[in-house]
Amino acid sequence: MLHDDRPRTRRPAPCVPPRAVLLWARADRREALDAAARARDFIVGRGVGVLVEQATADALGETGVPLEDCLASADLALVFGGDGAVVSLARAAAPWGVPVVGVNFGTFGFLAEIEAGTLRSRLAALCRGAYDVDRRLMLHAVIGAHETLLAANDVAVKAKDAGRILELRIKLGDDLIAEFPADGVVVATATGSTAYNLSAGGPVLMPGVPAMVLTPICPHTLATRPLVLSAEARLTIEVVEAPRTSHSALVSVDGQIHRELAPGELLLVEQSPTCLPLARLEHGAFFHSLRGKLGWGLPR
Repeated sequence: MLHDDRPRTRRPAPCVPPRAVLLWARADRREALDAAARARDFIVGRGVGVLVEQATADALGETGVPLEDCLASADLALVFGGDGAVVSLARAAAPWGVPVVGVNFGTFGFLAEIEAGTLRSRLAALCRGAYDVDRRLMLHAVIGAHETLLAANDVAVKAKDAGRILELRIKLGDDLIAEFPADGVVVATATGSTAYNLSAGGPVLMPGVPAMVLTPICPHTLATRPLVLSAEARLTIEVVEAPRTSHSALVSVDGQIHRELAPGELLLVEQSPTCLPLARLEHGAFFHSLRGKLGWGLPR
């Protein structure tokens, strides 16, 4: 099955200020649903249309709109949840060019710029179009020749068998970068550099940097270290059959989509033609989050 990640062309570019706002909330978080209902009333009161995604509407006991129909008409998507919710909807919204902004109802909220306590004032700013749109690099991952996946944060390869390592062969174009044993490897965008990549010891990139990071996960060699590669890099990753290693691997996209990768099968990772559109209300929000949520650069 092939998933087309090319930009959609059957709708005009989203408008700023928005004429219609898509609302999506985690159906298992009552506080997120209640906030989405309040946001709907506020936005409608400002004369802006609202499209409530079907699953969200079902949880509210209302009539909703299928997600694809929402994305075909919305100018802005408002997500009530944590970083996982923002990434999930942003991945769906990206081919339509619909910018996404998150309201934090998760445990961390690095990507969710709006905190629940500031929702009313931030909604007012969104309705009058007082936001910028970052268009960030996304990844296009092709497993063998049969499936293409779109990633906002990262593409990781990990051993399927717990406690086992993989022998990985990685090439840049036709050039061999390395072959090494490790628990796995993660290829991250600048957006995803603060996620799995950071936990695996990779560097943090500013969101607008046109680059990707290749970070080994617990490599069994001191010589293998993270690499920052240009946006034009075309990486192929292969699981090599070797003694005392696992021959069963999983490809994980944004930690949300999982597929098997057989030994000898190639995983291609490269820049997607689709950009990730994120609405930003504040300049410097990235460094504010680095300090406030990661504690980066603060005295101890």
